[in-house]
Amino acid sequence: MVAESLIVGIVGWFAGSGISTGLGKLRSIYEDHQELKDGAEKNLRKLSTLVHLVRERLREADRRVTAADANFKPSLLVIKGYVSEAEDLLDELEVKKILIKGEVSENLTMDDKCIKRLKTVSEKLDGSRADLESILGILKSHNNYEYLIGLHPRLSTTSKPVHGRDTQIEQLLDMVLHNKSNSVHPPESTEQEEAGGRSCMGHPRLILIQGAAGVGKTTLAQVIYNHHFVKEAFGIRGWVFVHKCAEGTICESVVQSFKAEQQHSSECNPASILEGKRFLLVLDDIQLNFLNIWAELSSILTKGKQGSIVLVTTRDHVAERMGKIIEKNDCISLPHLPESTLWTILKDHTLQEQENESLQSIGQKIAGKLHGLPLLAELIGPLLGQKLNVEHWTNVSDSIWWKYAVDRDNLAFPSVKIVCEYFTLPLKECLCYCSIFPSGYLFEKNRWMHKWMSNFAHQEGIESMKELFLDELISISFLKPVHWKNMYAMHDLLRESIDRDELYDATERGRGKRALDHHRIIYIKGCTLSLIHKIGQLTNLQELEEFHVSEKNQIVELGNLKKLGGQLCIANLEKVSLKDVAHKAELCRKTNLKTLELKWNNSIDPTSSDSDNCRTILEALEPPRELKELKIQGYRGSTFPKWAETNQDFKCLESIHISHCKNLGCLPPLGLIPNLKFLLLADLPSIEKIDDAFYGNYGTAFQSLEEITFQRMSACDGWSALERRKSMPQLKKVTIESCPKLKEAPLHCFRETLLELVLSDCGSILMGEGCLHGFRKLKHLRVCKYSGAINLSCPSLTSLSVLNVSNDGSKIDLGGGTEQLQNLRCLVINGEVLPSNKIKW
Repeated sequence: MVAESLIVGIVGWFAGSGISTGLGKLRSIYEDHQELKDGAEKNLRKLSTLVHLVRERLREADRRVTAADANFKPSLLVIKGYVSEAEDLLDELEVKKILIKGEVSENLTMDDKCIKRLKTVSEKLDGSRADLESILGILKSHNNYEYLIGLHPRLSTTSKPVHGRDTQIEQLLDMVLHNKSNSVHPPESTEQEEAGGRSCMGHPRLILIQGAAGVGKTTLAQVIYNHHFVKEAFGIRGWVFVHKCAEGTICESVVQSFKAEQQHSSECNPASILEGKRFLLVLDDIQLNFLNIWAELSSILTKGKQGSIVLVTTRDHVAERMGKIIEKNDCISLPHLPESTLWTILKDHTLQEQENESLQSIGQKIAGKLHGLPLLAELIGPLLGQKLNVEHWTNVSDSIWWKYAVDRDNLAFPSVKIVCEYFTLPLKECLCYCSIFPSGYLFEKNRWMHKWMSNFAHQEGIESMKELFLDELISISFLKPVHWKNMYAMHDLLRESIDRDELYDATERGRGKRALDHHRIIYIKGCTLSLIHKIGQLTNLQELEEFHVSEKNQIVELGNLKKLGGQLCIANLEKVSLKDVAHKAELCRKTNLKTLELKWNNSIDPTSSDSDNCRTILEALEPPRELKELKIQGYRGSTFPKWAETNQDFKCLESIHISHCKNLGCLPPLGLIPNLKFLLLADLPSIEKIDDAFYGNYGTAFQSLEEITFQRMSACDGWSALERRKSMPQLKKVTIESCPKLKEAPLHCFRETLLELVLSDCGSILMGEGCLHGFRKLKHLRVCKYSGAINLSCPSLTSLSVLNVSNDGSKIDLGGGTEQLQNLRCLVINGEVLPSNKIKW
């Protein structure tokens, strides 16, 4: 929901606004309209010079303002406001120019009001120059700060260790992995009735992590969530940021989280998702309404298998109210870290190869000012690492901001202000912009960059640098990655510490609503965007994630959207009946597209004529050769069109998903695609055999493939090897699930490269002695719903580190010895984890 009051970062926002770009607009308008020449030429040239001067001086001033210079902020805000007025004027004139050139209104002329405003803005800027120079002179005498943060992004390629929590990690792992009892007790009847709940005796075990803000609760939960033992022990995992969930939506969020972890699942029923599975659910950042949340979740969490876990993180004052439903032994309280541990965290960021006694004493002094919070050490550490000298570290240690810790409830405030003093101007505005989003907001990288561009597209050079800004905030720990790919969150403690004097309320300054006449990106959650009538007229649109074909929005609308890039999902393709109509979408010419998903509604039973018609429609929807990922779901044809048969020209294609195609009887020669790395084939009930046609008729088949997955192919009884030619020389992972008739699979062909093998309900392909002979690199073996003996007597299984068997009827045949399993570190039998030091054969 868009707030009426749009708040944008003010620190350096106008100073760095790239007015030179705007002046280009104004010159263009001036050249196009004679009526401006006589009255505005002088002021235009004057404004051009003034804005460049003021912009550079404001940049310098903003960089130097510290806590001791707060009295100058109001004056700087006024000057920045003048630049804002110029920007608004430029926007209005630009829109009028567009309207005239587009012949929307042939009689539109420039009025005197705009010319007068141009003159007024010039006079205001000219009058403010003397004040600005005086302020800057004083600021220069106060400090000599350098830009240290914002020059070079330093995204870490490896995760940093979690210091000072070894005891808690070991304790939590033991509680999560060796869950023997249900610790949940029903709340007292009065509270239970208030929550609308009922008896909780059948619920999964509740485990609580509690502590102060910034002490590392979420970090600890992430360590447990991502631990390799935990991944093996739980059939399904989910993570929900409870604080961001609207009331009454927690169940939906939980289901979506579980579905996100099951990448290829199309199941929507909550009960079916959890049915018979041992699950781990993290409820992160619980606030005061836990009883309501727990009552709401009751209907779905009882469907899971015994041994399921719900891991909750919350602050101490909230945990006090949860004592009646959680056993004391199931609570982990995180204390503040000692100064020595915080100094260790700081050293992780300073990259010192040798100890420096001078820096060590200063660093330990700084660590003592961080209130035992690792969050603040992660924030200050990158700043110290920028410059390894005594002067810089002393400036940080002696900063005037440290005294504000006793004046404010938020202990992070001094650390945030100190770091911000060393920010470049664009990074300051980027941080301010991020802080206006609500508590618990998750930043999706690409989406954030689009939002950023919608507000700052006028700034010179911003578009080419936008990704670096976000990377920088991630590097210095203002934004922390969450368990979902490309998603980040800002800790509330940091968000609340960003000075509200550094934010600008657009309604108070009268900026008004920006003209949005030439959108490049539109994001409306869900399929609502498809309801925009004649969306094809937005010819500059660069991103459109979903397009739902309907009577009002036919697929021809896509034809004019020639600049579309990123990902595009076209749904309801069963409503396209003519090849010529589909061809007008011109997908093959949309060379900026990276991901394309073509969906037919598979809940509607196809007619006998659907098969041929679908094939002609799919033929007309030929993807561009530059595509990286292709998904086809619900296709009703029995074969694929010509472009899929001659697919070797798709040199950029790396991932293919083909699913829910009821009539598909044979697969195209996917082995010809040179750079294909991932292949998923699921819910293809008419495929009876995977034979040579699948590989293609020449060269090395699937030469780049790293992972292949077969799921729910109920009729398939054989996957044959390719004779006389190499195939899949790079294959690292094979997953075969719910293929009960499968009798053969060429697993032996991949023994030199395979690292992971997952087999579930897949016939008898593991039968026979020596079936895993030669798998020297195999590290991970998971076998489910298999009643035969699993033969591990092969001496070549020396790399096997994880063995997961889930079926009471399965037997492990070791052939009289265990020497081949010397590197086994984790054995999971029916969900119970047995670490390597406890394995007894």
